[in-house]
Amino acid sequence: MVTKYYISHHITHLPILLNPSGGIVTTLNVPGTPTTFLIDRQGRITGFVEGAADWDAPASVTLLRQMIGQVE
Repeated sequence: MVTKYYISHHITHLPILLNPSGGIVTTLNVPGTPTTFLIDRQGRITGFVEGAADWDAPASVTLLRQMIGQVE
């Protein structure tokens, strides 16, 4: 299913990472699914969003640009 999504959306630059055992849920104390984690260059979790998120909405893009230092 993930592979079909990647193919249909022409995603080639992101690896498919799966966790069939579900162990990551416990390790990261995931509150629910889907959960998106924002991770800095040092590998630290700097924030997370529980539930669906509209990542291409203007407010989301602005937030992400601020977090990576690309404020316009």
